[in-house]
This record gives sequence, C-alpha cells and structure tokens, in this order.
Amino acid sequence: MIRISVDTGAMARSFDAFARGQLPFALAQTLNAVGDEAVKAERQAEIRELDRPTPFTTNQGLRLKRARKSDLEAVVYIPPIQSRYLAPEIEGGLQVLSANSQAILRPINQATNQYGNIPRGLLARLRGRSDIFIGRVKGIDGVWQRLTVKQGQRHARRMGGRATPSSAPRLKLLVRFSDPVEVKTRYRFGEATMRVVNQMFGAELRRQLAAALKTAR
Repeated sequence: MIRISVDTGAMARSFDAFARGQLPFALAQTLNAVGDEAVKAERQAEIRELDRPTPFTTNQGLRLKRARKSDLEAVVYIPPIQSRYLAPEIEGGLQVLSANSQAILRPINQATNQYGNIPRGLLARLRGRSDIFIGRVKGIDGVWQRLTVKQGQRHARRMGGRATPSSAPRLKLLVRFSDPVEVKTRYRFGEATMRVVNQMFGAELRRQLAAALKTAR
C-alpha cells in the first residue's frame, strides 16, 4: 500500500487563525482528489505492464482509503485477494496458484478468452466428453483429447506437417498442468502514485484551500 499524508505543523503556522481552521478540510479534500487520480494512474500502469489483466484486477484490484479531517492520510492499496496473486508480479517470486488448483493451467491447443485465460467452466465441460481424459503422457500432465485418424491428420497439417493414417497423432494436448515458475518483477506498484503526488499535490492544495476559505466566509 502507498500512504499519502502531510505534516500540517509548519504549514499551519504560516496561516492566520481563520485559515488554520479551514486547513484540515482542505487537506482532506486534496488528499482524496490526489488519491483518486493516483488510483486511475495505477490502473493504467497495470494495463500497460501486466499481460492482459482482467477487470477484476484493474477495476476492483485498486482501492483508495479516503482521508478525513481527523485523519489526514489517504492510502492507495491492493485488496488481499488481488495482492495474493499480484505479489510475484510486483516483488518477484513463484507464480501463485488459484485456490482450487494444484498446478498452473497453460492452454496449448485450446481457445482462450480476451485476457489469455482458459474460459470459466471449460475443464468441467471437457471432463464430460468421452474423447477427453486428464493424465500424464510421456511425462506431461494435462488435459488430452483422443483423436480419430482424420482428426489426427488435420491436427498434423495445422502443425505444419503431414501424416498418413498410420502416422497420424492419436492424442492432442489441450491444457498443460505446469509447476509455478519464477516471475520477474513487472508491475512497479507505487511509481504512478508518486508521479501523481509530485505533479498534482501543490496546485490541488492551493485550489482546495481557496475554495474552503471562500465558502467559509
């Protein structure tokens, strides 16, 4: 999480009593306005730096704890669910398995959704087919399809080769089950927030303080 806070001591001493009274409200408004823009900037950073992140990651995975007059601190943070699987993307380390999976699912000969993921419910649907089995073939664990001779020949042609009825492949790997691998840091969480703070804070505080003083009069 990224905390955005301000020390009001020196600032307050430079104001008269009336302005000092409006300062906490103006600061809270400033922190929240800057925080809102920081969340937007972090979302854009996720879209730019991660591989096709889902809306669950970009829209629901960045939040702002808002400041109040009595608590002059805004916090840009990633909720626990998203932070669990984003941690390797930010800090490095092994990929994180989903709660109900014992392996990373890698589509091989299987269509994916727009985010590059296996569509929800696909494995359950595949399990119900008579030509599908889950197991290990030549040391590779995954979801396999038993091919007819014609299917095997078509698959061979798509892979750039030729196959006679006797040499046509009889199995096709659809989804591979892999162990988690080391992830190199990609998403530099916090950098976008700091840019927004540096670019926006001073001007926004002046605007909010002027508005607060005008309204209070």
